[in-house]
Amino acid sequence: KDDKKVIFVHLQGSHHPYHNCPSEYQLYNNDSVNDRYDNTILYTDFILSEIYAKLKKINPDVFIYISDHGESKEMMRNKFNFRMSHVPFMMIFSDEFMKNNTELYEQALQKRHTYFTHDMFYDTMLGITGVDKQFYDDSANLFSPHYAYDKDNLKTEYGDVYIKDDPYDE
Repeated sequence: KDDKKVIFVHLQGSHHPYHNCPSEYQLYNNDSVNDRYDNTILYTDFILSEIYAKLKKINPDVFIYISDHGESKEMMRNKFNFRMSHVPFMMIFSDEFMKNNTELYEQALQKRHTYFTHDMFYDTMLGITGVDKQFYDDSANLFSPHYAYDKDNLKTEYGDVYIKDDPYDE
């Protein structure tokens, strides 16, 4: 209990064909791909709330949820669609962590609507945890005052596609 640790939970989530949802969580009638997808989202929300409730008992410093990719029902695995680059990313900091890391927390608040890709997750995690930073890039840490990315210079799809070209960006 006194040691620092990180726990990773890999969820099936909402992947086609959207059948990974127990019947008791199938609120929608399953008549369409949209219903099945929405049911998996509801189930994922339930699973996350259960995980967080269990972890909250040990008062974790940080609880993070990030999806591996977004979803587009017309998506094909071998053809990029910008909808795939829209992912949920949620962080909950404990009161103690916020108090002991005020600068990081202030940066997190300021950057909550900042453009970010999965490529920056590694450096952001190293920045949050203070893990050995031999390969750390401060400019790729979302919560660093030196974060150097915005809509105009970020790329996705293995660094081949600018996110500024996203027609779904709101």
